[in-house]
Amino acid sequence: MPKPATKGLFRTVGYGGDAGTIKDIEQAEVVVLVGSNTAENHPVIASKIKAAQNYAAKIDRHGPTQARDGRTR
Repeated sequence: MPKPATKGLFRTVGYGGDAGTIKDIEQAEVVVLVGSNTAENHPVIASKIKAAQNYAAKIDRHGPTQARDGRTR
């Protein structure tokens, strides 16, 4: 029986698994966050996004948690 996360991924993106690794985030040119409070809910991922930003990655944030200064709350 598939795990709930696998079923949820399949329903939302049509693929029941990860498309990349956490390490891939550090090498990304663009990171898109939608309705995410990444710093609070996923601190390890947030640190990788910050590392990518230090290497000139564009961070594109969308959603109700975006602060006026562009940081996700």
